Amino acid sequence: MRRWIKIICVVGILLMSMVFLNVPSASAQYIPRSELHFAETAKEVDTSPGSSRTLIFNGTLESSCETAYTVELEVDDESDIPSGWSVSISPSAVRHTEGENCVDDITVIVMAPPEESYGAVAVIKIQTYVRRADVGLNYLGGAAQVTVSVKSFYKVSLTSDTPYQQISPGTETYFYIKIVNLGNLNDLFRIEISNIDSPEFTGWVIQPQYSLVNITEKGTKTVPIKIITPHDWTLWNDKVSKIDINVTSTTSQGVQSSQEISEDFHIYLRQRGTYIPGFDPFFLILCLGIVAIILRKKR
Repeated sequence: MRRWIKIICVVGILLMSMVFLNVPSASAQYIPRSELHFAETAKEVDTSPGSSRTLIFNGTLESSCETAYTVELEVDDESDIPSGWSVSISPSAVRHTEGENCVDDITVIVMAPPEESYGAVAVIKIQTYVRRADVGLNYLGGAAQVTVSVKSFYKVSLTSDTPYQQISPGTETYFYIKIVNLGNLNDLFRIEISNIDSPEFTGWVIQPQYSLVNITEKGTKTVPIKIITPHDWTLWNDKVSKIDINVTSTTSQGVQSSQEISEDFHIYLRQRGTYIPGFDPFFLILCLGIVAIILRKKR
């Protein structure tokens, strides 16, 4: 009986020892704290040609430093980042020793693709992780989120396959102007003839087929411009006239007057020849032929 009592006592002592040995120390039980804050959490990025396309978010990482540990910062999988964007964190890890000042500056750099479409938004969540190598434990720390949206920019290009033409006085022709929307959003463009009121064009018809044209982002639209020169007595004319075309982004006007985008283009029309109202060169040739036949018969 005594033997069994001794065995039970020994087993009890062993069990109690195991329990006490497995109780973590106060230091091992300590869970570090990390909080991430940004001075600004939402910004707009400029992706127009020639811009840096880059934004910088400055933040502060505040941690408790009762023990030594490392804080790692990562872009969380819950972030919504469009294709082609890049995000970097500096520093990506901070090592703390016990008792030191645990406030660190964190920089997040976001770069958008060139000429990214207006309305694109990146939602970036930065997550912190606390690593305690001394006890082999990892903790999920605080997180912070920043948002980047793309600013609008406006740009237009004008070209023509035949910017120079030659016609006879009193005739009609068409120029075809190709308008390319190089901005990062759909735009409505106004088309005007800048020098239509010049005395040189008295009696002319200079008329774009459209006064307003809607063009999608990076889209193209060809606009015919009809020109009719005056039906006046012209014994001889050999003159080149310059016609000024202006195309303006009405969308840029609606945003900020300082952003107004307007492009000029010039076409050239040369009038060369004779015009007499009611005069038909073919009819003249026919009459001359008849007269020649009559004179020949009289001989």
